[in-house]
Amino acid sequence: MFSDLYAPATPSATPTEAEEEENRTFAVDAYDTLFREQDVSILDRAFDPAYLQHNPVAANGTDALKSFFGGGGSFPAIEATVSLADGDLVWTLSQAEGAAADDPYTALDIFRVDDRLIREHWDVVPPAPAG
Repeated sequence: MFSDLYAPATPSATPTEAEEEENRTFAVDAYDTLFREQDVSILDRAFDPAYLQHNPVAANGTDALKSFFGGGGSFPAIEATVSLADGDLVWTLSQAEGAAADDPYTALDIFRVDDRLIREHWDVVPPAPAG
């Protein structure tokens, strides 16, 4: 649907609803561990080392994400507050940690989960409001 760059080693059947839910909770847990807890060790457990990053300003693979998070910058904690799964894709909408339900979302992320690893990632991050 989004990309033909990733092809599983062996074609898999369409996930059941239970498997979609497992993928959803897996991706949300990985997202929150990385962006809320800022624990980059999740990259070694939940991401394919060669995962595909569909963002023109970010490189593919977990090494690039490790560099991004280890670059000395400070990132506000954000967490997935809305999520859904469809097939092998998991969609998350995120807000600042502790945000009110009607606060704006800070990002939309889409993850392809296959065989308990995040294999691809897309994101949409709206510009910060002028302050």
